[in-house]
Amino acid sequence: MSLDTDITAEWPRTPCWIDEGEALARLLGQAAARRLMLAVGGNGGPRSALLLAADSVQRQLLIDLPFPAPGQALEPGTPLMLSTRIDGAALEFTATYLHEAQIDGEAALVLAWPEGLRYLQRRTAYRLGIPHEVQVPPAVLRDRNGPLTATLVDLSRHGAGALVSRSAAIKPGVPLTCTIRVDEVEFTADAEVRSCIGSLNRLRLGLQFGEISPAAAAKLSAAVAKLERVALRRAADRR
Repeated sequence: MSLDTDITAEWPRTPCWIDEGEALARLLGQAAARRLMLAVGGNGGPRSALLLAADSVQRQLLIDLPFPAPGQALEPGTPLMLSTRIDGAALEFTATYLHEAQIDGEAALVLAWPEGLRYLQRRTAYRLGIPHEVQVPPAVLRDRNGPLTATLVDLSRHGAGALVSRSAAIKPGVPLTCTIRVDEVEFTADAEVRSCIGSLNRLRLGLQFGEISPAAAAKLSAAVAKLERVALRRAADRR
């Protein structure tokens, strides 16, 4: 199997094992480009970390230090169970810890390239990452404590992903009102926090939109269509 675009709508909704070199590199490269959050399993309970880089030439992955910090230092050769989601799909794989490194003065972990990964498409609403060429100012999220700004990281017609400060008092189940602008299109929608994953000083929120007005729904569709056009243009440029 191979991925030719950022949108994986044609992939089956059943688990499959991906070990073909190009497909594996493309999936991990997309995940690293979006700085996706990883769930890190192993001794000491679940943790989270950001995927910073995926180098298929050196056959290494780079992640920031897992949070909460492990109770004891990792030994080289320790396998780490990692999982994340991209475009509505769950990715699960195992990577071996090699050594610690310094990246821009910050500690990071170097992992061996995985032999393969388990891929499972879970949903039909695919969230599109926010490309740098599209103007997306900070979103405004409002709850009973007032407004706060958030960095939008992905968007679909049913929800969004956003990064906020770790100090934000937000938990799964909290209702919010979101104001989002993509280029010239701006809309406001009610949403519920469905997931909240912490890493270092940030929280990644998974937001699900509730019922919205026809006018807001039309603007949301226009914003998603803009991101879809950019994704398709990128895919065409790679061919």
